[in-house]
Amino acid sequence: MIISIHIPKNAGVSFYLTLKDIYKNRLQTDYQDKIGSIEYLRRNFEKYPKIKNYTTIIHGHFQAEKYLKKYPHAQFITWFRDPVERIVSLYYFWKRKPDYKNSTCVKMLEKKFSLLEFAGMPEVRDMQPYLIKPLNLTDFKFFGIVEHYYMSMFLFKSSMGIKKLNIHYDNVNPNKKNEMYNTSREERKRIRNLNREGARLYQKAKLLFYARFLFAVLNRLIV
Repeated sequence: MIISIHIPKNAGVSFYLTLKDIYKNRLQTDYQDKIGSIEYLRRNFEKYPKIKNYTTIIHGHFQAEKYLKKYPHAQFITWFRDPVERIVSLYYFWKRKPDYKNSTCVKMLEKKFSLLEFAGMPEVRDMQPYLIKPLNLTDFKFFGIVEHYYMSMFLFKSSMGIKKLNIHYDNVNPNKKNEMYNTSREERKRIRNLNREGARLYQKAKLLFYARFLFAVLNRLIV
């Protein structure tokens, strides 16, 4: 079994389309848990979908521990992103496409939170390290870096032994004009301070990603 953790605003929709091309009906999604909400942070609920017998990969919003208990020998995969960019992306995404089933989104909209007020909400802070617990980076068969999307897709293909894949790039903010969101230096600093654990995780993830990518390239040249 392959378990794909879709951390919100980490290229999960684009990656899903690629997974769908590869695994077809063997791919199953799980978006039942309302991650990013205060209810999920308190772990008041956790629902499992009915897993079909022919399912070989599950992709969706959930914490790693959920399926680690169910499939202790599964291969885990995910994507990481600069925590500042992820927070800003989620904020503007919910302003464009509100999720009225998520209490955090509703609260943000009703109280008309600024970006920094939103970033300070405990349920959205350090979501990346929270969702991969109790796994370490080395426990992942593959993880991509959103900022290195095409390099990541090459590494995914190499890591998972996939011969051919289609690269999708979907659910991107149409109003985003540059590679990074247009936020002030002070805003970025304050958001990073609110996500210190996530910032440390992201830096470590990039170093391991570069090492894995280099190994994959060298291995391809040798073979």
